[in-house]
Amino acid sequence: MKHYFVGVLAIAVALAGCQPQEQEPRSNGFVNIADPAVEGKQWKMGTQEAVDFVQKLSDNYNAGDVDAVMAAVADTATFHFADGTSVTGKDSLRAGLTGYIDNMESYNWSLVFIYSVDLDLDAGGEWVFAGGDETRTPKGGEEETVSLLEAFYVVGDQIVEIYQFERKSPITN
Repeated sequence: MKHYFVGVLAIAVALAGCQPQEQEPRSNGFVNIADPAVEGKQWKMGTQEAVDFVQKLSDNYNAGDVDAVMAAVADTATFHFADGTSVTGKDSLRAGLTGYIDNMESYNWSLVFIYSVDLDLDAGGEWVFAGGDETRTPKGGEEETVSLLEAFYVVGDQIVEIYQFERKSPITN
């Protein structure tokens, strides 16, 4: 019994001295842009908070809640549309979004994937990539389903920049 107690005590002392080792954040890919702040750095996985933020934005968009969408947009945000045009500023984006919604009989963006990456852990922002199929019917037009990929640069609780890409065939085909 005494040997058993000494053995258990030795294991307990050994385990108490173990410190969990810190692990490097997982990363893959690379950044190949001429920006000294991020040049040569690897992508890091982003946060679930940023993913949830964009998911909520998508829900508000589908609900037609322009005010809730705009609450998530920085005053100086830039939106680069799939057709190659861009708008800067909250008022311009609101006008574009309201015009789009007003010209639709119906629309719904169904997300297929969403993830976040962080170029620089010290910079404070993340890129959230969301892709899915949007089924829409313009007023007086035919229903169509397209695939959309949108890249949102999120800093805190504000979207600073959005890039939109569109393909005429849905992702889920």
